[in-house]
Amino acid sequence: MPSFSSRPVRSAIGAGDALLAGFLHFRRRHPEPVEAMRRAVGFPAWKVGAASGSGGFPTEEQVEDLCVGNG
Repeated sequence: MPSFSSRPVRSAIGAGDALLAGFLHFRRRHPEPVEAMRRAVGFPAWKVGAASGSGGFPTEEQVEDLCVGNG
């Protein structure tokens, strides 16, 4: 699944964890794994724009908005 850029990257700390967490979260809401992953890539795409590993977590609604037109 290709990713996309949503804002300038400031730190990639936690990006992999964010991808896994995003996939698990959206997998519960979408029966098709591809649809869950399409949304899951939006979570770290936004998160890496934060300067710290503990910041930059978007809401589910923000991720859905990010993924419209990027998949």
